[in-house]
Amino acid sequence: RSRQLELLWVKVAWLSFAYLFSFAGVILYAARQTRLVRDVDAEHVTIADFTAVLEGLPRMKGSQLVEAMVAERVEEVTGQPVEGVSVAWDYAANSDMIEEELEKDICLIRPDGADPAESPPPLGFDTPITKKILEAWHVHLDDDHSHGPSVAELKQTLLGLESTPIAFVIFKTESGRDLAMQTTSLQVAGYDCTLKQAEREPQEVLWENLNTNKEHWRGKQVKGALVVLGACLLWTVVLYLPYAHYVASFSYANGDEPGVVSDGIFCALVVGSQMGIFIASSVAAQQCGFYYESDVQEMYTLFFNFALILNLVMDIALQAYLSYIQMVAVGAHTASGRLLGEMSSFQSIFESYPMQKSLGKLLFIYCWPSTFFVPFLAEPLVAQFLPQHIGKLLVSRYPQIRGLKAVKALELSEMEQGRYADVMFNVILVACIPFIAPAYIHQTFLALLVSHLYLYCYDQVKVLRYVVKFDFSSPDVHYLGMQLFAIPIAILAGALVFKANQL
Repeated sequence: RSRQLELLWVKVAWLSFAYLFSFAGVILYAARQTRLVRDVDAEHVTIADFTAVLEGLPRMKGSQLVEAMVAERVEEVTGQPVEGVSVAWDYAANSDMIEEELEKDICLIRPDGADPAESPPPLGFDTPITKKILEAWHVHLDDDHSHGPSVAELKQTLLGLESTPIAFVIFKTESGRDLAMQTTSLQVAGYDCTLKQAEREPQEVLWENLNTNKEHWRGKQVKGALVVLGACLLWTVVLYLPYAHYVASFSYANGDEPGVVSDGIFCALVVGSQMGIFIASSVAAQQCGFYYESDVQEMYTLFFNFALILNLVMDIALQAYLSYIQMVAVGAHTASGRLLGEMSSFQSIFESYPMQKSLGKLLFIYCWPSTFFVPFLAEPLVAQFLPQHIGKLLVSRYPQIRGLKAVKALELSEMEQGRYADVMFNVILVACIPFIAPAYIHQTFLALLVSHLYLYCYDQVKVLRYVVKFDFSSPDVHYLGMQLFAIPIAILAGALVFKANQL
């Protein structure tokens, strides 16, 4: 213990270097990312450079020539030539039918002489699980494309739709768009409207959400946060507390203590909780009603990171308490000979070597392999191989799955920007290590390096081979990643103050 205190200045010096190096590295990373985004935007001309978002439109029926009327009015008021207008329609009540008809329009369905609907499902495949999988892929075997709405019914539905207050106006030139946005007074059908610069590409627009009022976003975000919080608490009550009861049932005397099975259960609980939080965060972000995919990814990153941090605190606090009970039961003591059970101060208990060593081991197990490796190792199997394998089995067994339905069943997933959330949480975990015994610092950093090298190679192959697209036109998620770096930097600063206080 005395030798450890003598070398405490080395740890403080290392933390000082780590903090200053990390702070400078984050600033350089942010500057480089910002410059890259700016350069890429300057080098490429896209449709967003000619587009302005028109807000404040009244609701109009599909029977009216809304696009032509809006284009004529904007061109008349601004004096700038308009190439076209795309109005957002409130089609939520008929979204399935409309999207299916649009998909049929762009996907060639090969006719077949036999009616595939008459073919009975193959033995062993007509199960509720199979039907759930097909429904998730929007593949319905009970109805064939010939039984869909007639042209007259579809036309009547479209004419009955109402427009939303938002439209996208495409000008002939970028300079014309910029001049048009300087217009101070623009009325369409008696309603005051505004023109704003479009910062997203068309593929990012979530058309089904454009009927949502922005004023309702805050309430939906609070609701989503409560959903994620509830998922964390439910996981703790349903699974972690029984595990804690199981571990606490041992006397920790004469070898009566949990073994390797307990460590395996803990690892499985960590991985399972992160998968559950991923699902809850993804659903909560999608339910917020954002207009653009980047906003959904940004909210998902926030939900996922803060939920994982909360889950980490609860997990480590629970495990630390169980370790404390274990060490008190076996009569653990400090270097000075004082029993751990005789200490009453939280700070003295936390700073004692037995607790520091125990917490270091627990946090390392939490990091490796539970967080750094196992989820990413399972991702190719769960996200790429299994869906493709199941899709091939179903397409080969069901004669009804053909044309558009076969395309849906075999469609690859999309690459999203949610990887920021995974990487950032890993960095936060590493930043927590200096608070405890230094024996696990090099092991944790090595585990982080190995796992991220694997993750980089996996994402490289995934983007090139196993995703249908990887689109993003907004730097908002990048900027959020830069801002979230403040968390591990602040943790390092706290660790530096904590260790310096022991000098």
